[in-house]
Amino acid sequence: MTAENDRTYLVRMDPLNPGGSTVDFTVPKTGVYENRIRASNANLPEAQKINSLEPIGILDCPTTEGVSRTELDNAVLARLIRCLSEYKNGKGASPLGNESRFDITAMTVGRPRVWNVLNDVGPGTAATPVYPVQVSYTQIWWSRDSIRTMKGVAIYGCYYSTLSQWVCGLDNSIKNEPILTQPRR
Repeated sequence: MTAENDRTYLVRMDPLNPGGSTVDFTVPKTGVYENRIRASNANLPEAQKINSLEPIGILDCPTTEGVSRTELDNAVLARLIRCLSEYKNGKGASPLGNESRFDITAMTVGRPRVWNVLNDVGPGTAATPVYPVQVSYTQIWWSRDSIRTMKGVAIYGCYYSTLSQWVCGLDNSIKNEPILTQPRR
């Protein structure tokens, strides 16, 4: 950064090749964090600060509690769906951001449909009822330098399998909002 005023920074970029010319950019101070530059000595705006604590609230997966009950149990389905997307490696946040929590904000279980041998995969038969479960969610990934948050809506197919346990799998992702990336303090 070479200069600034109330609304912009003037940034001089190094040349790509030795002996090349420098390039100056004017970058606005407002806008989405990922799309703007701030001075390296400037503090983050309060809205962009995020706690650097270790990831919390991630389930211990795979979950086995209640999966062998034959009756439909929304709490069991929610745990199975969360376990499909959550991961904790037990070593703290990695640079790849592979620690993830999947929070279900709304869940609706639909009327069952019949097993479709062309689309459904797993231990089921043509007589297996499959329950569509629409889930609104917020997923958070932790990495060493940032926390990424994504909100979306997806449909999962859940059924009581021939192995005498409930199984869920992702059927369709309906909506994914843009991922918000925030630096860690």
